[in-house]
Amino acid sequence: MDAACSLANDWLYVHDISLKVGQRYFHNDSIMITPYCIYLFKTKSYKGKFTINNNRWYSSSNEEIESPIAQLLRNESLIRPFLQKHRLTPQI
Repeated sequence: MDAACSLANDWLYVHDISLKVGQRYFHNDSIMITPYCIYLFKTKSYKGKFTINNNRWYSSSNEEIESPIAQLLRNESLIRPFLQKHRLTPQI
């Protein structure tokens, strides 16, 4: 599968991309770019039931796993400086 594909004339979907901010790289599973905003997606291959307690995620075996929401928020905070550096100001 190609890393990027066009969904509509003015939409772009990018899969499995690493971006650099300063000396730091960060990974995004998927990004959808529209004329109006940018959507970030985090995909997981978790199986089974999960519980969330005080914003902490736990598997059915009570093992704590990293919250995909926390990962998305971190990626959002990292992509903003990248966009500003390139003088782009879409809504995320």
